[in-house]
Amino acid sequence: MKNKLNIAEQLKQKYHKCEEVTNFKEMIERSAQIYKTRTAFKLKNKDGEIYSKTYEEVKNDIYALGTELIENGLTNKRIAVIGKNSYKWAISYLASSIVGVVVPIDKELHSDDVINFMNVAECECILGDGKNLKTITENIEKLNNKKTIFVDFEKSFEHYLEAGRTLLEKENTKFEEIKINPDEMKILLFTSGTTGNAKGVCLSQKNICSNILSIYGIVKVKRSDLFFSILPLHHTYECTIGFLLPLYSGASICYCDGLRYISKNMLEYHPSVILCVPLLLESMYKKIMKSLKKSLPDYMIPAKLVELNSLPLTINGKIDRKKLPDVDFSMSTQKIELAKTSTEKELIKIWKNIFKIEEIGTNFSFFELGGDSLLAIKLLSDIKDIFNVDLNISVIYSNTTIRELGKIIDSSIKNSIKITKQPQKDYYPLSNAQKRIYYASKSSVNPLVYNISGGLLIKSLLKEEKIKQIFNILIKKHIDL
Repeated sequence: MKNKLNIAEQLKQKYHKCEEVTNFKEMIERSAQIYKTRTAFKLKNKDGEIYSKTYEEVKNDIYALGTELIENGLTNKRIAVIGKNSYKWAISYLASSIVGVVVPIDKELHSDDVINFMNVAECECILGDGKNLKTITENIEKLNNKKTIFVDFEKSFEHYLEAGRTLLEKENTKFEEIKINPDEMKILLFTSGTTGNAKGVCLSQKNICSNILSIYGIVKVKRSDLFFSILPLHHTYECTIGFLLPLYSGASICYCDGLRYISKNMLEYHPSVILCVPLLLESMYKKIMKSLKKSLPDYMIPAKLVELNSLPLTINGKIDRKKLPDVDFSMSTQKIELAKTSTEKELIKIWKNIFKIEEIGTNFSFFELGGDSLLAIKLLSDIKDIFNVDLNISVIYSNTTIRELGKIIDSSIKNSIKITKQPQKDYYPLSNAQKRIYYASKSSVNPLVYNISGGLLIKSLLKEEKIKQIFNILIKKHIDL
């Protein structure tokens, strides 16, 4: 009898198969060999035109940069990388981590913090965007190592690549000969310090490669996938999943030009994978809704956006609505504005009954809560019963919140004509319509113009008392008779 597998072993059997790698150099060489001419990066030139970098070209650039770093005496030295997400950042990270120890630093930090991290890490070189390097050189007196090498992405970086290529053409094999100890510290990063002082974290390439393989085993990354890099690369989350994972998997990477250009870049690149945090998703959701509101009436704007891998279909190929997931229309993230008038309080009760939701504010939209034309008709019926106000359904479409609708109802009540019951009298003044009938009856031409004459032949026996009772009831009910 076979031994029962534990949970970890059972899960492993369900993982996607993946080839093991233990360091970045091994991963780069493997990917360049398997995915040689496939696109690794989609980039933009100075004119905004999109071009591609193949896996073989990426490997050659890493080898060239790494070779030149070695020539500058940076073997086993600490090398900082700082700047916005870019191809230059990516190959700098990989080359630095193979030649020495890479120290990724947040580009948004104050220059004092950047210099402090460089001093603590004992960095001898820094590669990065010009504006970040400028803030450091302006405060160079605070930097312990005055001989620190500065490689500017906009200026000297290309010279480093060209120098490295020249060395490779001369059969310089120093970079190729590097042997990496998978368990040796090769990445030194600093925490954000949100809960206190920033702390240094030492990682080996085996640590990161283990994460890459674990993710690949659970989430199948296709070679046709295009990763859209938005989150900062100095964070391990984005660096591992949005950068190193696609390079291992044979997928492609493109970079966001900035948060304000997300929608523009998505139309340009058509990515299939985006790594997000909740705040970014919320921001994207608001932008989508704002864009829709410019071109669509409120009732046509979707109340919720729900992600599905595929739409459930019937055997006829139509959408099977019964199999669509239930949608939670609660608006728990929206600030609740309390009712200020009695009308608004009554409307909140009506809406709670319609939507079966306990927390509703006067600022909530009828359609964002899940309202539709049928529920709008029910709402109008309830308003008629409670406020005795007749509203057209178009009013609901143009006044979607309780606050807006309450103002319409209050205005309708204020401007409505109230019919009051008159005290009982022996006689009442004739209305214009009654006067017209009176004058017509006195006319010699046709005095019976308003009379309907006719006869009824009854063949059975009538009870005279019963008929009298019927007429008396009619006269009693209608005073004018």
